[in-house]
Amino acid sequence: MRSIMEGIVELLQEDDSVLETFCLADSKLREHLLILLGCLGSNTSLTSLDLSGNSMGDSGARVLSKSLQINSKLRILKLDRNNLTSLGFHEVANALEKNKTLRYMP
Repeated sequence: MRSIMEGIVELLQEDDSVLETFCLADSKLREHLLILLGCLGSNTSLTSLDLSGNSMGDSGARVLSKSLQINSKLRILKLDRNNLTSLGFHEVANALEKNKTLRYMP
């Protein structure tokens, strides 16, 4: 699974990537999702990302929040069914105070 996620990260980090929408809904990636979440901060092509149903937990929310603080392209983010507690939601909420481009997060 790790090599697959590393391949996805490579795809997302290509300088000439034109990938704007990416859906990993209901993949149940859990801790494997952390690799992808870490690269979102520097991604310049994705405008929509669906991470629903991956059980990333609060550790995933922490990594996501760090990436969201510096991401300047993502407009839509779907996060439901990820086993976040109030701590995880707090991490994401803090990141959204610094992120000025995210517009929709159902």
